[in-house]
Amino acid sequence: MSIALWVQAACVWEVCADKLGNVNRRHDFSDVTLVDFLLSAAAIAPVLAEVRTRGIGRTCLEAVRATRRVCRTNTNLGMILLLTPLAWTVQRDELADLLTRCDLAEAQQVVQAIREAQPAGLGQVEHQDVRDDPSLPLVELMRLAPAHDRIARQYSTAFAEIFDEVIPDLREHLDQGIEAALQHAQLRQLAQHGDSLIARKAGLAESDEVRRRADQALAEPAKRQQLDAWLRAEGHRRNPGTTADLLAAGLYVLLARGELELRHPW
Repeated sequence: MSIALWVQAACVWEVCADKLGNVNRRHDFSDVTLVDFLLSAAAIAPVLAEVRTRGIGRTCLEAVRATRRVCRTNTNLGMILLLTPLAWTVQRDELADLLTRCDLAEAQQVVQAIREAQPAGLGQVEHQDVRDDPSLPLVELMRLAPAHDRIARQYSTAFAEIFDEVIPDLREHLDQGIEAALQHAQLRQLAQHGDSLIARKAGLAESDEVRRRADQALAEPAKRQQLDAWLRAEGHRRNPGTTADLLAAGLYVLLARGELELRHPW
């Protein structure tokens, strides 16, 4: 199987699953739809497949531009940032070495990709803000991101949370199908971490409230529908988008390692 197919499958499975607070096959948002995510997945798959030719930074930038050609809003910046290094390798030692070799030029291209994607709720920091040209290599730059930014944290930890948390959470319910595995893993991740996108858009206190409510929903499944409605309220400002990105990355690793087949029951 090809990298492009694994990328597209991971993104499609993630967005189609009926998960809490996200766009999925049962719910669109007013400004972005399931079709937008499906087109985005198709657009980035062949770009990421060429990462060993383009390099990390250039691939991220080209993937953002490919997305913009089919979608007017940011659907997948987090997925691009996570899946690009993983498309190069899913071996942890090799991944750690790859990330430490990403130089200033790579950092500049990644920052340009972030600018062009225009992610929601992007704050401002005193040093190395994405609105300025970076002067540090990629991993060092990512270490300066706020502590709650889970996408940046993967770069500075060689994707430790993907391998040590997200993938085990997905494995727990894969025998019940991909959608059940995604639903379970999403709730587990929200209960443990809240969500970076929610923290950016609505504040850390709101992300902490997501964590509290998700923990309750794990203990009392009847509360999951209430949590879903609350996440979707107020113009979906509590959309747990970063968690969705992490789940797609976990699915990709399982596919690339041969632990998950494209014919796996939904």
